[in-house]
Amino acid sequence: MDGDHAKMVPVKIGISDDDYWEITDGLSDGQDVVSGGYRAISRDLEDGKKVRKGPPPGEKEKEKEAEEAKSGK
Repeated sequence: MDGDHAKMVPVKIGISDDDYWEITDGLSDGQDVVSGGYRAISRDLEDGKKVRKGPPPGEKEKEKEAEEAKSGK
């Protein structure tokens, strides 16, 4: 990311599995990374598009409901 805008940069990928990819080159320590589903990243996100940091809308409410369900509230 460049401030509050997405900045696409080439990266090199190391080992991976179904859930994780190792980035071996192209990122700096502490650099923010935009992640999401296939459509969000490959079709909707464009270089320079304004983005918002944090969980997707509604994600905090889902986490809170899951915690309440675990504790029996």
